[in-house]
Amino acid sequence: MDEKILGPGTRVRVKITSPESYATGAAQALDGKVGTVIRKSLSGEWLVEFDEPAKPWHSHALPVERFHFERHDLEPETAP
Repeated sequence: MDEKILGPGTRVRVKITSPESYATGAAQALDGKVGTVIRKSLSGEWLVEFDEPAKPWHSHALPVERFHFERHDLEPETAP
């Protein structure tokens, strides 16, 4: 069922439900980001490409353009 709701091309907003399960700073950088589902991985996570890159949460990292999320951290965007 989730594959149909969150198939490739679906617009989503990230809503982090358990910030403690992410690296320090990652939840704050990713929460609220909007993007498009690219695919579902074999591990059951969805790869999302952001409209605008998320800020890096490590000083040596680049801005984050894509990230894998569990289903409970994604909310499909509704049409206006």
